[in-house]
Amino acid sequence: MNKIAIVDDDVIMCEKLKTLLKNHQYGVDVYYEGETFLPHGNEYELVILDIEIPDHNGIKIKNYLTKPFIIFISAYRDKILDAFGKNVVAYLDKHDELFDVRLLNFVSQYTEFPSLTIGDTVILLSHIIYLEGQGSYTCVHTHNGDFLFRKTLRDFQLLLNDHFMRIHKSYIVNLEEMTQLKVKQVVVGHVTLPVSQRYRETLKQAYLRYAYE
Repeated sequence: MNKIAIVDDDVIMCEKLKTLLKNHQYGVDVYYEGETFLPHGNEYELVILDIEIPDHNGIKIKNYLTKPFIIFISAYRDKILDAFGKNVVAYLDKHDELFDVRLLNFVSQYTEFPSLTIGDTVILLSHIIYLEGQGSYTCVHTHNGDFLFRKTLRDFQLLLNDHFMRIHKSYIVNLEEMTQLKVKQVVVGHVTLPVSQRYRETLKQAYLRYAYE
């Protein structure tokens, strides 16, 4: 199954979008009916969804989706307020002269970066600043706010890629967010965090390797 789904009853529009995305090496599945799409909806990373679909209103379909990011497309700008919601990343006017450019920009942003899916929440790894363990819970501090999950820091450590590193029993940091490395502390964003002795040399080597990549 491909990463992207297009859901629109307009056959011509679907073919246009499919060609555009395939020309940029994206795998695409097309659905002309909401009823056909819904059983597979949460298997995609990104859904390009027409807000007006005869058998299923796009807004109602949005409410069934918990995992994929959603780009709403429509010829009706008066529907924009109804389109906002969880995981909705854009609302594009089909008549916009820059429609193709804007669409490709959002598609590249939300399919080419790895993400975490915890329950109904999807977080791009590139948006994470650091993670803070709080017993059986972990607070994920991101550029879009803080998210508290009933998962241990160890659980998250197994889900993250090598851009992240454990620095303390209570903290994992995103190496991309580090602005200063001290002997016993590290600065990520605007926050200073402690570095345990057992992690200091490993963190130093990892950061140096990362900085010179």
